[in-house]
Amino acid sequence: MTVIRPNAISGITSLTAQGDVINFFKSDGTLSGLEIGGARINAAGVSTFTTIKVGTAQTLDASGINVTGVITATSFKGDGSTLTGVAATSNISTNAIVNSGVTTTATLRVTGVSTFTGVSTFSGGAFVAAGFGLTVGSSFIKNNAVGLGSTDITGRNAGVGTATGTLIYNTTAGVVQVYNGNVWIAVSVTEPTWNTASGSLSTIYDKSRSNYSAISLSATSNNGGSLSYSITSGSVPTGMTLNSSGTITGTPNAVGSDTTSSFTVRVTDSPTGVYADRSFSITVKTTVTENYSYTGSNVTWTRPSNVSNLEFEIWGGSGASGGCTGNNTGAGGKTSGTITNISGNLYLQVAQGGRSHGSGAAGGWPNGGSGVNNHSCPAGGGGGSTNIYSESGTGFANLLAVAGGGGGISHGNPSSSGGDGGGTNGDNSSRGGNGGTQNAGGTTPSPPCGPAGNNGSALQGGNSGGGSGCTNAGAGGGGGYYGGGAGANSNSGNSFGGGGGGSGYYNTSRVTSGSTVTSSGGGWSTNKPAGIAAAISGDNTNGQDGYAIFRY
Repeated sequence: MTVIRPNAISGITSLTAQGDVINFFKSDGTLSGLEIGGARINAAGVSTFTTIKVGTAQTLDASGINVTGVITATSFKGDGSTLTGVAATSNISTNAIVNSGVTTTATLRVTGVSTFTGVSTFSGGAFVAAGFGLTVGSSFIKNNAVGLGSTDITGRNAGVGTATGTLIYNTTAGVVQVYNGNVWIAVSVTEPTWNTASGSLSTIYDKSRSNYSAISLSATSNNGGSLSYSITSGSVPTGMTLNSSGTITGTPNAVGSDTTSSFTVRVTDSPTGVYADRSFSITVKTTVTENYSYTGSNVTWTRPSNVSNLEFEIWGGSGASGGCTGNNTGAGGKTSGTITNISGNLYLQVAQGGRSHGSGAAGGWPNGGSGVNNHSCPAGGGGGSTNIYSESGTGFANLLAVAGGGGGISHGNPSSSGGDGGGTNGDNSSRGGNGGTQNAGGTTPSPPCGPAGNNGSALQGGNSGGGSGCTNAGAGGGGGYYGGGAGANSNSGNSFGGGGGGSGYYNTSRVTSGSTVTSSGGGWSTNKPAGIAAAISGDNTNGQDGYAIFRY
């Protein structure tokens, strides 16, 4: 063992010891420029070192040392817990460090730390310092005195110490530092901050899949860099993609049952390479079907979030019969299509069938024309129309779709049936009122007996004339976009009592794949429940109600 007790030592580049340990005992001076090639240094008594380099396979027992420069060693003795009092501007560079059984062959540097104690874990992704080409691996462990990297830190860490512009990653402080020629300055590099909340991004409804708005993810760079987005696990719904700008686009495939896709998105800051992950999900729903029957009041259809399209099928009410009948009332029409660009709630009226003379011969709700029940052969009322209104509320100007109602009947001789509702033009009665069109209500015939009835009008079937003393009463016209005309009162053997059918309608600026038909048209019975909108025969029978099916 060699013992050295100098007042000052400098410029030593080689020192041969007696044995393998060199002890320095110095409490009030400095030791600088020491480089030893073959001995262990026990420097417990030296107050300050400027530079120490220890050769291959040697160790440095650094208990109680105030280090102001650079220590380069092959290994540090023990677990490093005695390496204390390191100045904030000091650096430690090693080729191999053994601490508590953990070994790394990386070239490491720890700087700006006054005391190395305790055990910490740093986890995260690859870090690349902007503009300096320094890469630090995906995991770091600080074990007691010295930070240990799981991968090599190459390039600027080799021989780091004094060059201006040198960049290091301080694993203890968790920051990047650059040397300005005098001191190490922290370079703020922080992972991006997510602005988009984790969890469900959206629920996509089946009928709105084709025009679903793109989803834009958002994060903020804390380093002034540019951001890119990628999926690290899971997947977006089939048919959709995430681009590097963070936008999810595409049309998801239809699903047989509600399907939730979960995925993790990584936003990466360039050129630093720091990143942040966040988990999201998107649900694609199978078709939702809602059915509506007559209630006698307006229905508010509440638009679910993200629904922009609504597929519909609606039927109007059929007309009612009176007395002395033998022919059919008018059937309700059907209108179908898909309402697009929905931005709010819609409004629905589901038709009531016309009322028989025993029920007062009233027109079916909301707009069937009334019949007359105080002649020898009383008449029935016309069926109401089923109507869908826009987000602006009810009213003729806000109509999106109408299924016309059928006309009522009275005496059937000779063959005075009610006109079917629906189609662009409602059907005329075989003898009586005419059907409504796209711009006018159906007309009523001149009455051979008693007061005249009314023509149909916008959203209203014609009401028959009153009076008494005639043989055959006039029936009500069916409601519709424009209602059918009422039938006329008449004497025996000269019946004109059938009401005309109301017309159907769909708004061509809002409805795609639109269709409106009478009962003889194609698709009228498709998906129609039993007991809905059909023509009836026989005396004193109410008409059948309308119906609505919504799908989204």
